[in-house]
Amino acid sequence: MLALGGEAVKQVFEQTQALWHEQTPHPHWCGLTLLGVDGVVWRTPDSPDNQAAFARTRNAHREASYPQVCQMELTNHLITGAALDSVSTGEVALTTDLIASTPVHSLTLFDRGFYSLGLLHAWQQAGEQRHWLIPLRKGTQYEEIDSLGRQDRLVRLTTSPQARAKWPGLPAYCPGTTTKICG
Repeated sequence: MLALGGEAVKQVFEQTQALWHEQTPHPHWCGLTLLGVDGVVWRTPDSPDNQAAFARTRNAHREASYPQVCQMELTNHLITGAALDSVSTGEVALTTDLIASTPVHSLTLFDRGFYSLGLLHAWQQAGEQRHWLIPLRKGTQYEEIDSLGRQDRLVRLTTSPQARAKWPGLPAYCPGTTTKICG
């Protein structure tokens, strides 16, 4: 059996998703394309080659699936990007592979597991009007700068020395806004 290899599969995916998105109308919200990023599990053959390339974790009951992250256009659920690697690579690290392919004039929603000011700052700085929305983690350090409305605040998020060491160019403070959505 002849295997295509990862690069060939990646090129087929990128060309296919580009064609899908070119032919699909995407509703916008305030002029922004709505995207979501999350960890996913795609079924792959349980082969020795996959096991060697990606490794797996296991618990008392079974082995886990291979780690992957995908980016999806939220109005029609078309995948716009994907990253996969060994189980030793976390979701935040995988997500950095999606930064370059994220469109300008977009709003990307993340779950709180992706909270990394280094990642979010890099995401925002990589293009014009690239916004993100993420639930704040409990204990997030920020300073309220101004009130923008009844439940909206302009804030300054404090980055840690560890984050600044890991993400060159990350400032000591990042601007942001907080919005109380419910409750």
